[in-house]
Amino acid sequence: MGGNVGDVAATLSAAESQLHAHPQIRVVSTSRRYQTAPVGAEAGASFVNSAVEIESDLDPHALLECTQSIENGLGRVRTIHWGPRTLDIDLLFTDPSFVMAMPRLTLPHPHLWYRRFVLEPLCDLAAGMVIAPYQHTASELASRWRMPDWRVGVHSSVAGVSQDSLVHAVSKRFPSRRIMPWTPGQPRPELLALMGEVADVSPPFLTLHDDVPTATQALVDAITAAQDQPVPID
Repeated sequence: MGGNVGDVAATLSAAESQLHAHPQIRVVSTSRRYQTAPVGAEAGASFVNSAVEIESDLDPHALLECTQSIENGLGRVRTIHWGPRTLDIDLLFTDPSFVMAMPRLTLPHPHLWYRRFVLEPLCDLAAGMVIAPYQHTASELASRWRMPDWRVGVHSSVAGVSQDSLVHAVSKRFPSRRIMPWTPGQPRPELLALMGEVADVSPPFLTLHDDVPTATQALVDAITAAQDQPVPID
């Protein structure tokens, strides 16, 4: 859970209370709260993020409906994608071995593996849990981004879009980060971003849109989230 508009601490507490008040949900534990970097070109100010462990017999889509209802009731307005917001509640996973990919919901959350604003709170609750399909614990995923010299690899199989152009565009934003073109068979970087179809590449990797400006912003956002250093605030 997170937000960056209004009294975020009070909003997170209210969201936790509403989850616990639901007859089919029990809040088991909550993480510390962290101040984190905004991700997205129009995200606004710093965020406060936390993680919550619950027990529930709701199916994932029913749980999604519940969390979105809580978001709306606490003032969430969806006007800008990844813009400033009072409250965002993401479902990270249910059973850690459960995988689903539906139009409205993908589990595990497809971005949790590189987002430190997700991983650091998650490690407070489930550091040793192995998460499918990554086959790494939350702690192992988080440790990857705590090292200062992790690398970014970019591959494009889209006609007319060169890997070098994407690397050049993103490197201007992160001059101290090792960002390089990548081809299958080379040593794999910690953050791998793929544009187009690439066979026999196992997750996790970042899937880029074929549109170059959109792909560039997505990679900038991913690097921002991975190199963030969340700060516990309680």
